[in-house]
Amino acid sequence: PNPRPRRRRLPEQRRAVRASVPPATRSVSVACSPSPWAARLSRSAKTHPNPDSPLAENQTPHLFCFGLGYSARRLARALLADGWRVSGTVRGAEAAAALAADGIAAQPFARGRPLADIGPLLAAPYLLISVPPDEAGDAVLDEHGADIAAHPGLVWAGYLSTTGVYGDRDGGWVGEGAALAPTGDRQRRRAAAEAGWLALHAARGVKVHSFRLPGIYGPGRSAFD
Repeated sequence: PNPRPRRRRLPEQRRAVRASVPPATRSVSVACSPSPWAARLSRSAKTHPNPDSPLAENQTPHLFCFGLGYSARRLARALLADGWRVSGTVRGAEAAAALAADGIAAQPFARGRPLADIGPLLAAPYLLISVPPDEAGDAVLDEHGADIAAHPGLVWAGYLSTTGVYGDRDGGWVGEGAALAPTGDRQRRRAAAEAGWLALHAARGVKVHSFRLPGIYGPGRSAFD
């Protein structure tokens, strides 16, 4: 008999599909513009799910971003257009000055160089982490994990991860409920960082979403540019 033809790996076969997981700790695999994120956060700010620390009437919602890189900046600009306040971190003073022109207050942060001013972090009910883990682990958790865990007004945290935490599935479908099977050191560090952030929900009941990005594309970031 003729051998069975090998199944071709189509791009859509690698797309992660939604699965039924607890919404407060949902891991979302996405490849889209930041507009849906901004819309979701804006809706959340209007309801403000923390009854112990409600937003005052007409109070401006505030997002703090660890790592104002490409994805986080796109989200930040969408939120600014929707009336949010955005602050966060960058690697150096030059990048901070550039963001200041856009209305984003940023300060340097790195492993071994914690925030000089922790006030903006503790003033923000919404937190986004876009700093990848290094060989020593997650720098944000290591430098400010205790501060974030004790943050009385924190109501939501988002972590930008990668679909690499699923490992190589040989072209098969992967859903958000699939077991993590990272195969490399970088992917294992990502999975460990996700677990660290999802522990916030277990310890504090804070809503935590891990966004598993299959790739980051945009103007100036594709093979066609």
